[in-house]
Amino acid sequence: QPALRFDGQDDVLRNVQFKQTARAWTLFIVTLPRSNQGSGVPDGFHGFFSANEHGKPDFVTGMNVDMGGRQTDRFICLNVESNKGGGEANLLFAGTDFGRPRVLAVCADRDQTTLFAESAQQASRASNDAETSLAEIRVGARCYLEGRETGFVDADIAEVVLYARALSNEQIQAVSQYLQQKFAVANVTVDQPRMSLEEALIALASYQWEQSRACLVPLDEIIRQGDRQ
Repeated sequence: QPALRFDGQDDVLRNVQFKQTARAWTLFIVTLPRSNQGSGVPDGFHGFFSANEHGKPDFVTGMNVDMGGRQTDRFICLNVESNKGGGEANLLFAGTDFGRPRVLAVCADRDQTTLFAESAQQASRASNDAETSLAEIRVGARCYLEGRETGFVDADIAEVVLYARALSNEQIQAVSQYLQQKFAVANVTVDQPRMSLEEALIALASYQWEQSRACLVPLDEIIRQGDRQ
């Protein structure tokens, strides 16, 4: 379906007068990633969407959803950061070749930030009750230190939907399925079976950041249980 094409060089849609905040939020992105060339700042962290307080970094004051800080030859990384806690983290289980459309959803509340892909839950990370700044929003790039725009994405983006609340899993699935049908996006399955805790500990020794986090699910679950105690 028709979409805006971002060239990965200097294209961005920005609204620096959005002037909103949200203590919880849910973001949907319909995109077709085309490449992820370059590592680090400013050549990596190619952003689908970001929000920030005026003149301040997105990952400190707002949020960013990007392809991570390392170059990859497939769409296997989705880094989700925000002022709700934590640095760079890959939350994507179900990777695909570039040139395949995806429906991505990120939901953040006071407890955790969770990624969904084609309505299927991916990984989560701990969150907090901080109020996220949406004073400025950008599609196709990030706002880094001192308001500098970086991480221009090489992708088609067909639709972005932002709710100022955390939707339920059922609502996220309903919206995701609607967007899949609207833009003819097929389901993507994780081709790696779930590991036992013992297998996950063995895999951890050779784990690289750009790999799927599927092997880390048992470890994530234990960490989250410890956080609740």
